[in-house]
Amino acid sequence: MSWSFLDFTGLSHFFGKLPEKLVTTDTTQSISGTKSFQSTILGSVSGSAASAAKDGAGNVIADTYETKADAATHLTKAEAADTYLPKSDAASGYVQTGAVDQTIAGTKTFSKPIAGSVTGSSGSCTGNAATATKAVSADSATNASHATSADEATKAEQDGNGNNIVASYVAAGSEGSTTDIGAFMAARPSFIKSFTYNNVWTDAISMRHRNGSGDGSNYGTYIRSANMTARTNLLWNHQYGGTWQGERTLIDSANLAGFTKSAITIYDLVPDGAANHRNFYRGKDLTAAFNAGTVSEHIADGTFRDIFPGDYITKQITVPQILKADGTTEYIAQKTYTVNFIIADLDIWLNRGDTATTAHHVAIVPQSVVFNSVMNETNTTEGGYLGSFMNTNVMPAFATGLQNAFEASHLISFRIGLSNGVTTTTASASHPYWTGTSNWWGAWTSEICCLMSEGMVYGQSPNHSAAMDETMCGQFAAFRLNSNLVYNRQTYWLSDVVSSASFALVDGYGRACTYGASYVRGVRPFALLV
Repeated sequence: MSWSFLDFTGLSHFFGKLPEKLVTTDTTQSISGTKSFQSTILGSVSGSAASAAKDGAGNVIADTYETKADAATHLTKAEAADTYLPKSDAASGYVQTGAVDQTIAGTKTFSKPIAGSVTGSSGSCTGNAATATKAVSADSATNASHATSADEATKAEQDGNGNNIVASYVAAGSEGSTTDIGAFMAARPSFIKSFTYNNVWTDAISMRHRNGSGDGSNYGTYIRSANMTARTNLLWNHQYGGTWQGERTLIDSANLAGFTKSAITIYDLVPDGAANHRNFYRGKDLTAAFNAGTVSEHIADGTFRDIFPGDYITKQITVPQILKADGTTEYIAQKTYTVNFIIADLDIWLNRGDTATTAHHVAIVPQSVVFNSVMNETNTTEGGYLGSFMNTNVMPAFATGLQNAFEASHLISFRIGLSNGVTTTTASASHPYWTGTSNWWGAWTSEICCLMSEGMVYGQSPNHSAAMDETMCGQFAAFRLNSNLVYNRQTYWLSDVVSSASFALVDGYGRACTYGASYVRGVRPFALLV
């Protein structure tokens, strides 16, 4: 059987009194001799330890040193959390972590990177500089611009002439003002700055060749805001060989619309004037513009602005009663027609005729047949077109309707040479087996409206009997540009004499054809509008 040392207190039942040499748990005792404890003593120990460290004056450290907590707070020594350091030296001989300025003497070797910013020159640094990025300048880095080792850190980047090149750093901030932005940029290294240009704040990124060193003042590019204090565009400029090419605006999706046309207009493609406009077919309704006077204004000034072949003016035209050749019998009753008058050409009659037409004008032609009529009441071309029933009875009535619809002041009388007779025994130029040709000279006459000739419609004369029929030739621009105006599945008369019995016409099958003068076919005259 074994006994615990502390259980000896219970042995008083057997011995009456405990031996004096035993250590008890509840009495005050003095223990002599060296006692070794194999386990940690629990509780407080007072007094001084014989082997405690003392300072130079013999004082025990516990009496003169800071507490463990103080040491950890104020001292940076690695073991500060576990070791007590002298209070007297804490403010001078040790590096403190608080906001205290200190001067550190001696060589200090750091086994790990220093966290934070380091100022001053790197010229005196030793060891590996591989982690260095760029020095502020060649001089302050012992002429180093890109240091990848201790050896390279002592060498400057140089140009071909051996001149040190300023390190490629970028300075940022604000700087002064200028009225010569090119010189301002060229005189400085690369930078990101704001400054005033002509008293307006601008912020800029400037990139200089060789960072402005050597010939770097002659080469560079910058990007800047037009006005730093407002919503504005970015500008850029490039310098080559000392010459700036001039500021340009950077275009992006936000400002693109401001630098481009929303749509290309017809005036961007076709300048004003009859010569240009008559080569461009459009087909726009000009009725409102004509009624407002705009069309007449642009005809009169010769610009023909917003007037092109194929455009049209819609009018209600009332053609009065047309009598037969006897002068008493009604041939066509008075009637009102709605007609789209096509702009067939511009200034087509300018300077033409035995008396020149000098006013700017447009030729107008009904888009389709207005009504039907004979050329003559019988199959004869005697008297040519000038003496035909069409010209003497029908055209005057149509002219009256035009003048009432457009107002007489907007229609001009023009001079035209028309056939006025036929030689019935001469072979026709149209067909050798037909006889009858118009007189060579014909006659000049003044007209408000007239049937078109083959030349005006086709650009050639496949069926005319003689040259006199085409003295006023020239295809209308609208027919040249759009053949659908020529061939519209309708048959209509033309003014050319074909033979002693026939006049020319366009038939509904799209052919250049002829018919006897007494056939009833479509009427489609032209007139000159101002």
